[in-house]
Amino acid sequence: AQAHAAQRLLQQGLLRLRLDRARGFLRDSSMSVSEVAESTGFNDPFYFSRMFSKAFGLSPRAFRSKCRK
Repeated sequence: AQAHAAQRLLQQGLLRLRLDRARGFLRDSSMSVSEVAESTGFNDPFYFSRMFSKAFGLSPRAFRSKCRK
């Protein structure tokens, strides 16, 4: 059970690193949301959008719009 919990923490940490990198791409590049998803290891842009929204409270598109104002 303890090993399972450690694995889960590692997965959550890796997910957060990928989402943080995606946030940088959205802020600093002109890549599409699909390209950002693919560049950060997400095969499904809809799953990427759900995870991004859950982590940051904004969709990737809304986050980009907010950064560009």
